[in-house]
Amino acid sequence: MLVALVVLAGACTEPPARDPGPGRPAGGTPAATVVLRSPAGRRVPLRVEVAADETSRRRGLMGRDSLPPRAGMLFVYPGPHRGPFWMRDTRIPLTVAFFDRHGRILRVLDMTPCRREPCRLYDPGVSYQGALEVNRGLLDRVGAGPGWRVAVPADLPAAS
Repeated sequence: MLVALVVLAGACTEPPARDPGPGRPAGGTPAATVVLRSPAGRRVPLRVEVAADETSRRRGLMGRDSLPPRAGMLFVYPGPHRGPFWMRDTRIPLTVAFFDRHGRILRVLDMTPCRREPCRLYDPGVSYQGALEVNRGLLDRVGAGPGWRVAVPADLPAAS
């Protein structure tokens, strides 16, 4: 079952959180498992932190020195969204997959860390309902891209 999700992008405005280390969410963000599904039925599970409130969406992955290999962050927001992501105070090179209300990946962008303004904006150029950030190159390594789906659990925290 897919749940419609939306991302608050470009909102990393809080100071970096202390790096909690591999596998430990920062700031108490809830964790979940999402599954990337290929059109041919291949399944790739990923453990993600869920950014469901304004504070966690603003913090994102700022201040982290590492991210486990099959992990990431799923940004959720209560309503459709159009707009860019940015990497202010983010130390890890990331890939972001933007997806629609059915979980179908529409666009994938590689993003570079930014420690000083001005930071580049990463705009998918489409309206999307969710985004999944992972270590840069992970989606390429598993062959995921547009046409694949991001399946999320139905019991995700409600976005606020």
